[in-house]
Amino acid sequence: MSSVKRTSADKFKALRKAVADEVLSMTDEEIITDARDQGLDPGHIALMMRTKALDAITTVRKQKLKNIRDNLNAAQAKTIKRPTTSFGIEEKKKRIMAFLSEPDTNFSLAFRNGEKQSDSDWETLWDDLVEQGLIKDEHSGD
Repeated sequence: MSSVKRTSADKFKALRKAVADEVLSMTDEEIITDARDQGLDPGHIALMMRTKALDAITTVRKQKLKNIRDNLNAAQAKTIKRPTTSFGIEEKKKRIMAFLSEPDTNFSLAFRNGEKQSDSDWETLWDDLVEQGLIKDEHSGD
Protein backbone atom coordinates (compact mmCIF):
# COMPACT_ATOMS: atom_id res chain seq x y z
CA MET A 1 0.00 0.00 0.00
CA SER A 2 1.00 3.55 -0.56
CA SER A 3 2.22 5.58 2.36
CA VAL A 4 0.93 8.81 0.79
CA LYS A 5 -1.54 10.55 3.07
CA ARG A 6 -4.67 11.77 1.29
CA THR A 7 -5.79 15.30 2.01
CA SER A 8 -9.40 16.36 2.39
CA ALA A 9 -9.26 17.93 -1.07
CA ASP A 10 -8.03 14.64 -2.57
CA LYS A 11 -10.82 12.73 -0.81
CA PHE A 12 -13.39 15.24 -2.04
CA LYS A 13 -12.12 14.93 -5.64
CA ALA A 14 -12.31 11.15 -5.42
CA LEU A 15 -15.85 11.32 -4.04
CA ARG A 16 -16.94 13.73 -6.81
CA LYS A 17 -15.46 11.43 -9.45
CA ALA A 18 -17.22 8.41 -7.97
CA VAL A 19 -20.58 10.22 -7.90
CA ALA A 20 -20.10 11.48 -11.45
CA ASP A 21 -19.18 7.97 -12.65
CA GLU A 22 -22.29 6.54 -10.97
CA VAL A 23 -24.60 9.17 -12.47
CA LEU A 24 -23.08 8.71 -15.92
CA SER A 25 -23.62 4.95 -15.71
CA MET A 26 -27.36 5.39 -15.00
CA THR A 27 -30.05 5.63 -17.66
CA ASP A 28 -32.22 8.74 -17.91
CA GLU A 29 -35.17 6.81 -16.47
CA GLU A 30 -33.10 5.67 -13.48
CA ILE A 31 -32.00 9.24 -12.78
CA ILE A 32 -35.58 10.55 -12.96
CA THR A 33 -36.86 7.73 -10.73
CA ASP A 34 -34.04 8.33 -8.23
CA ALA A 35 -34.85 12.06 -8.10
CA ARG A 36 -38.56 11.39 -7.57
CA ASP A 37 -37.77 8.83 -4.85
CA GLN A 38 -35.87 11.60 -3.03
CA GLY A 39 -38.90 13.91 -3.31
CA LEU A 40 -37.38 16.11 -6.01
CA ASP A 41 -39.11 17.47 -9.11
CA PRO A 42 -37.06 16.46 -12.19
CA GLY A 43 -38.70 19.18 -14.29
CA HIS A 44 -37.71 21.86 -11.79
CA ILE A 45 -34.17 20.47 -11.59
CA ALA A 46 -33.93 20.49 -15.40
CA LEU A 47 -35.17 24.10 -15.49
CA MET A 48 -32.60 25.15 -12.87
CA MET A 49 -29.79 23.43 -14.79
CA ARG A 50 -30.93 25.03 -18.05
CA THR A 51 -31.03 28.46 -16.39
CA LYS A 52 -27.53 28.01 -14.96
CA ALA A 53 -26.21 26.87 -18.34
CA LEU A 54 -27.78 29.86 -20.11
CA ASP A 55 -26.38 32.20 -17.44
CA ALA A 56 -22.91 30.73 -18.01
CA ILE A 57 -23.27 31.16 -21.79
CA THR A 58 -24.44 34.76 -21.31
CA THR A 59 -21.48 35.52 -19.06
CA VAL A 60 -19.00 34.13 -21.59
CA ARG A 61 -20.62 36.03 -24.46
CA LYS A 62 -20.63 39.28 -22.50
CA GLN A 63 -16.93 38.83 -21.71
CA LYS A 64 -16.16 38.15 -25.38
CA LEU A 65 -18.13 41.27 -26.38
CA LYS A 66 -16.29 43.34 -23.76
CA ASN A 67 -12.94 42.07 -25.10
CA ILE A 68 -13.97 42.95 -28.66
CA ARG A 69 -15.07 46.44 -27.56
CA ASP A 70 -11.81 46.95 -25.65
CA ASN A 71 -9.80 45.90 -28.72
CA LEU A 72 -11.85 48.18 -30.96
CA ASN A 73 -11.44 51.12 -28.58
CA ALA A 74 -7.69 50.49 -28.41
CA ALA A 75 -7.47 50.40 -32.22
CA GLN A 76 -9.51 53.58 -32.50
CA ALA A 77 -7.31 55.30 -29.93
CA LYS A 78 -4.28 54.50 -32.09
CA THR A 79 -5.90 56.11 -35.13
CA ILE A 80 -4.41 59.52 -35.73
CA LYS A 81 -7.14 62.10 -35.95
CA ARG A 82 -6.30 65.20 -37.91
CA PRO A 83 -7.63 68.34 -36.26
CA THR A 84 -10.19 70.17 -38.31
CA THR A 85 -9.17 73.38 -40.00
CA SER A 86 -10.37 76.65 -38.62
CA PHE A 87 -11.47 78.01 -41.98
CA GLY A 88 -14.85 77.36 -43.55
CA ILE A 89 -16.10 75.59 -46.63
CA GLU A 90 -15.72 78.61 -48.90
CA GLU A 91 -11.99 78.86 -48.09
CA LYS A 92 -11.63 75.12 -48.69
CA LYS A 93 -13.35 75.44 -52.09
CA LYS A 94 -11.05 78.35 -52.97
CA ARG A 95 -7.95 76.33 -52.04
CA ILE A 96 -9.16 73.27 -53.95
CA MET A 97 -9.82 75.35 -57.06
CA ALA A 98 -6.39 77.00 -56.72
CA PHE A 99 -4.80 73.56 -56.51
CA LEU A 100 -6.68 72.37 -59.60
CA SER A 101 -5.68 75.46 -61.60
CA GLU A 102 -1.94 75.04 -60.98
CA PRO A 103 -0.19 74.42 -64.32
CA ASP A 104 1.67 71.27 -63.24
CA THR A 105 -1.37 69.61 -61.64
CA ASN A 106 -2.32 66.38 -63.37
CA PHE A 107 -5.54 66.18 -61.44
CA SER A 108 -9.08 66.89 -62.57
CA LEU A 109 -12.60 66.55 -61.26
CA ALA A 110 -15.79 65.45 -62.94
CA PHE A 111 -19.17 66.19 -61.44
CA ARG A 112 -22.09 63.85 -61.99
CA ASN A 113 -24.46 65.15 -64.62
CA GLY A 114 -22.87 68.58 -64.29
CA GLU A 115 -24.63 69.06 -60.95
CA LYS A 116 -23.54 71.41 -58.21
CA GLN A 117 -21.56 69.74 -55.44
CA SER A 118 -22.85 69.83 -51.89
CA ASP A 119 -20.78 71.20 -49.03
CA SER A 120 -20.42 67.60 -47.85
CA ASP A 121 -18.91 66.64 -51.22
CA TRP A 122 -16.42 69.51 -50.95
CA GLU A 123 -15.54 68.51 -47.35
CA THR A 124 -14.90 64.93 -48.46
CA LEU A 125 -12.77 66.10 -51.39
CA TRP A 126 -10.84 68.40 -49.04
CA ASP A 127 -10.19 65.57 -46.57
CA ASP A 128 -9.06 63.25 -49.37
CA LEU A 129 -6.66 65.81 -50.86
CA VAL A 130 -5.19 66.65 -47.44
CA GLU A 131 -4.83 62.95 -46.59
CA GLN A 132 -2.98 62.35 -49.87
CA GLY A 133 -0.73 65.31 -49.20
CA LEU A 134 -1.86 67.19 -52.30
CA ILE A 135 -3.17 70.13 -50.26
CA LYS A 136 -1.67 71.26 -46.99
CA ASP A 137 -4.01 72.40 -44.27
CA GLU A 138 -2.99 74.87 -41.61
CA HIS A 139 -2.32 72.06 -39.12
CA SER A 140 0.16 70.16 -41.28
CA GLY A 141 3.09 72.31 -40.20
CA ASP A 142 4.30 72.63 -43.81
